[in-house]
Amino acid sequence: MKFTKHKSSFLGAKFIKGLSLVLILSLQLSNSFGQDLQFSQFENSALLLNPSLTGAITTKTRLATNYRSLWSGLSVPYRAFSFSFDSRLTKKNSESGFLGIGLSMIGDKAGTSLLSSKQMNLSLAYHLQLSGNNYFSAGLFGGVVKRGVDYEDLQWYSQYDGNDYNGTLPSYFLQSYTKVFTANKFFADFGAGVNWSYTKKEVYADTKEDFKVNAGIALLHVNKPNVSFQESMVDKLPMKLVFHGNTHFGLSKGVSVIPSVLFMKQGAVTNITSGIAVRKLLKEEAKYTGHETGAVVTLGTYYRVGDALIPYWQIQMSNFSLGVSYDINVAGLSNVTSGKGGIEISLSWVAGKVDK
Repeated sequence: MKFTKHKSSFLGAKFIKGLSLVLILSLQLSNSFGQDLQFSQFENSALLLNPSLTGAITTKTRLATNYRSLWSGLSVPYRAFSFSFDSRLTKKNSESGFLGIGLSMIGDKAGTSLLSSKQMNLSLAYHLQLSGNNYFSAGLFGGVVKRGVDYEDLQWYSQYDGNDYNGTLPSYFLQSYTKVFTANKFFADFGAGVNWSYTKKEVYADTKEDFKVNAGIALLHVNKPNVSFQESMVDKLPMKLVFHGNTHFGLSKGVSVIPSVLFMKQGAVTNITSGIAVRKLLKEEAKYTGHETGAVVTLGTYYRVGDALIPYWQIQMSNFSLGVSYDINVAGLSNVTSGKGGIEISLSWVAGKVDK
């Protein structure tokens, strides 16, 4: 009898501890779910950041993908991915500007199939050439979003038989819950943005005189879509204001510094990320023959205010670029996660020479 009581108390404590963890993470996830997913390597997910960056490349095409995994050691992991393709449509001998067109797919998943989101966007941008490598860009995007919840994978208190979880027991709460809430939600999403960029030198021509600057503003979710899973309720997704900028300036031959900043405000939530990276030219590409490909390595650290410290590494060789970063939680969930945030990997490929 004492053993049964002890075992029941242990299971009860274990259940309460697990429930507390789920509640803490669920609050964090519900806030994130009401907001947008964000990649730490925001400059490597251009189409997600600002539609005016569509086609803002020195080649004809670009393929890019990001993968992000958070809290993998916990029972409620979070994973996100993005894939994008954009192309620069340049008219030969055109000196006025060029058009960019792109397609992107974004998705995330929280927990064991609990919360998921998938989005596909089509974006369009025009890059007006002000002078030389001085451009002003304007772009917009339109997309379709699907958000879903898998209620079947949830465990309810009524399914605990006093000793352990028993999935064969009915969940009266689930039966009433699914009558009120839908499992899938579809809605349209729109946004627009502008960007200004100036480049003085070519990609691999790092010198002390090297200088590049980029700054943009975007307004996302301008239609404020209803994201509620309950059909009789209205829960508008707030518009999101984004400001991003970076400067690339040379310190010496082959070495340059890149400070960056990202400001986002969506509803009552403000997110600020800033940091600095050092870029080292390992091998300069052949300017005239094109037989020798260049190689660049970048090391940096970013800080997302009130959330995470993010060390970052990137290698660029020929047409390929690989980036790796890791979020170290310094606030919020740090007590639950022991400071363990998550890894993020980015991969991009560019191809095609632009007609002059």
